[in-house]
Amino acid sequence: MVLTTLAAQTYQGQLSVSEALTDILNGIVALIASSKPRIYVLNPANPLEDLSERWDDPEQYAAFVTGMHELHRDWANAVATVGVHNAAKRLEALFGEPVKTAVAKQARQIQAMREQSVLRVAPTGLITAAPAIGLPIRANTFHGMK
Repeated sequence: MVLTTLAAQTYQGQLSVSEALTDILNGIVALIASSKPRIYVLNPANPLEDLSERWDDPEQYAAFVTGMHELHRDWANAVATVGVHNAAKRLEALFGEPVKTAVAKQARQIQAMREQSVLRVAPTGLITAAPAIGLPIRANTFHGMK
């Protein structure tokens, strides 16, 4: 509840999940830096209720701060990673099995589109299945072997 409320407070309508998470984490880290002695997260439906009252315990608040800084750093590293395989590994380390499942599903979908000859590359470099956009991606022959 606390993290969801903080995310809602820092979300600015970004168009992608990656941008949204980046900006949310940047916002929470900035809020930590500017809030002394701690962040107070009030219930939007009842502003008299402090959802973060457990953080009155300095150890619990310190654990939250440490965890947010680590997540912020790890997310920034994942976003900066070059290469699909490397990025997938970093995201899997952050979010676990759902990432592995999602990457495998996307790989199967792309392979199916490639086999149906509907996969295209748009002039912007975006890979798409839209038939009217871009050049077809030729079959992968794995260095001449089929």
